[in-house]
Amino acid sequence: MAGIAFLVGDSFVEAVTHPVTHVVVSIGLGIAVAAWGGATRVRRRVAAGGVVFAAVVVLVVVPLVLLLPASSGAGLWLLVAGVGLAALLIAALLERARTAARSARLRIAEVVSGWE
Repeated sequence: MAGIAFLVGDSFVEAVTHPVTHVVVSIGLGIAVAAWGGATRVRRRVAAGGVVFAAVVVLVVVPLVLLLPASSGAGLWLLVAGVGLAALLIAALLERARTAARSARLRIAEVVSGWE
């Protein structure tokens, strides 16, 4: 894990303070570490690569929220209502697909059962 931290750490820090090229490098390294973990069947590497990928995406996307125009009034409440409706629809679809998700989880557990 320390080796992965040294591999990704520099580009991860540079992604916050420098241009987009370091973001691309950090995302690429995260994907590469996850792929390496998948190829060598080591769960920790897959998880570390996923964490790096997700962290870089969050570090890039969250500051972009400030660029959205501030709005208030009816438009804002319509947006909130639309997001709420979408969340309810997604929850209903997830509830109906629960058996499929359970079987997929069992299938994945069988595939990775021999991994470290």
